[in-house]
Amino acid sequence: MEEVHFNDRGDSTYYEYLKENLKGKPVDKYTLSLKSDLIDGTLFVVEEKGFRITSIDYKVLKDFSINFTSDKQFDYTIIFFCEDVTYSGHDNKPIHFSVPTGFLILDNTQNIIFERKKGTHQQRVTLYFNRSDVSPFLNEKLNTIKDFAFHKGDDHTAIWKKVYFDKGPKDINPKLRNRWHIVKLHELCLIISNILLSFNGEEDLKKIYMDHEFEAVFEIRDYIQHNFHEKPIMSKLTKKYGINSTKLNEIFKYCFGQTVYKYYKHARIYKVRDEIITTHKSLTEIAYEFGFSDINHLSKSFIEEFGEKPSELKNSSKNDSQKGLDK
Repeated sequence: MEEVHFNDRGDSTYYEYLKENLKGKPVDKYTLSLKSDLIDGTLFVVEEKGFRITSIDYKVLKDFSINFTSDKQFDYTIIFFCEDVTYSGHDNKPIHFSVPTGFLILDNTQNIIFERKKGTHQQRVTLYFNRSDVSPFLNEKLNTIKDFAFHKGDDHTAIWKKVYFDKGPKDINPKLRNRWHIVKLHELCLIISNILLSFNGEEDLKKIYMDHEFEAVFEIRDYIQHNFHEKPIMSKLTKKYGINSTKLNEIFKYCFGQTVYKYYKHARIYKVRDEIITTHKSLTEIAYEFGFSDINHLSKSFIEEFGEKPSELKNSSKNDSQKGLDK
């Protein structure tokens, strides 16, 4: 898979850097037309002292990945409407997630990877700013966020995305379209400021997800995969890994598409299926080893998932093995 790297831009303006890096064709002083073997779309760039915001809207023509490194010239980067993101936690474990109507906050030491699949349509806004250029009240809220964090968004971010990308400035006079883009992008800055300033203690911090909480979820996932005999108990997991139950299930859904218990049930029954096929253990042994109350409990779960009894699979696996020996 081809890789695109976004690193330090040096002394050039970001517009010039992106024109060179993405092979963009200038439309006007804010807009680049992007057409290559990878993408087909448009990029809009607003760059002011201590502040930069970009929007990009494109179709993916070929599978590729973007290695995105935070710009060292800014203290913070906020990326809106992220799809298929990979972030490396403190132990370098890859954390995969999407926030299609929310935003991701990075400090200037972080980097992430975007995976782009042929045929998809990507829409994203990226905001860069320094602490010195925002209010003390906003800095106070940002101090509660360490390293990496994301917010799943709200009605305001969802509506903004729909108006900006889906409707666009089609009914705006062409002479005013750049101004429209600038006003809308500043409006998004106002929305994010309002979200951050609304944080008030522990209750509001439940609405934002921190890097250590993602890492806790991946540790819990690994724990489940090595302890299928033990039904996950939320109160024990939240106490052991330092994450509340609501966030635990929500992040699990973001990363793995299921709640903790559904993930456990699904992963366990597939592991049981592997045991039936690859070992000579009896169904009673397997039921006991994987925490089922008895064979009937195992059979019920197996039929729900695979539409056949575990005994039928075991017999067919035996027959297949015997045929292999007879050849």
